[in-house]
Amino acid sequence: MISEILKTVEYLKDGGIIIYPSDTIWAIGCDATNSKAINKIFKIKKRDSSSPLICLMNDYQMLNKYVNLTKKNKHFLELQKKPTTTVSYTHLTLPTNREV
Repeated sequence: MISEILKTVEYLKDGGIIIYPSDTIWAIGCDATNSKAINKIFKIKKRDSSSPLICLMNDYQMLNKYVNLTKKNKHFLELQKKPTTTVSYTHLTLPTNREV
């Protein structure tokens, strides 16, 4: 199992696309910091490049690295004990130049 995980990590680092189970559906995923991989997602889904995509974060610290959080959002998220969904309309370092 560990070797499969390591292979998948390398595949993602190289711009690969994966399919994985989420809580309700099968999802298409990639490295959200790789613009070529993001473009592949838009092409696969035949989705307009102005449409947003979901980006999964491991924890609050990871979210804080990529998203401009308000003080109110930070306080709320710091109190959470379970996985929490949040919506952000701005980000700090994720690619935005999609060429679909």
